[in-house]
Amino acid sequence: MSRADQAAPDARAYARLAHDVGKYVARIAHNIGSGPIPVALAGLLAGDLYDLGAGRSASQVFADYAAVLGEEPELQAVAARLEAVDALEAGVRAGDQDSMREAAAHALAIEVELRALAARKGQGGAEP
Repeated sequence: MSRADQAAPDARAYARLAHDVGKYVARIAHNIGSGPIPVALAGLLAGDLYDLGAGRSASQVFADYAAVLGEEPELQAVAARLEAVDALEAGVRAGDQDSMREAAAHALAIEVELRALAARKGQGGAEP
């Protein structure tokens, strides 16, 4: 088995993580601009962050992947962002503008960070 073949399962796992967490946490966050946030978006944003299916939050889904993928610095950074998102849950669910804006900013950063990590791992893990 070649080195690339050995790395392939990890590369696929990073790609799934970018999809299953990164893509989904940022769906509604992309619609939050600098102006007032419609209250209707609070429930949608909360769904993206705190209910990715089967009643599991993004941080719970992420933790499952992180347990398998190991101690990547990027994963630690994403974990910290998800902790911040979890701390904002009550405010997001209540439609608090500041909480929603902060959670959305974290969500967008999570998406970028996980996509970049997946792209790097998909190239055989080569460092830039």
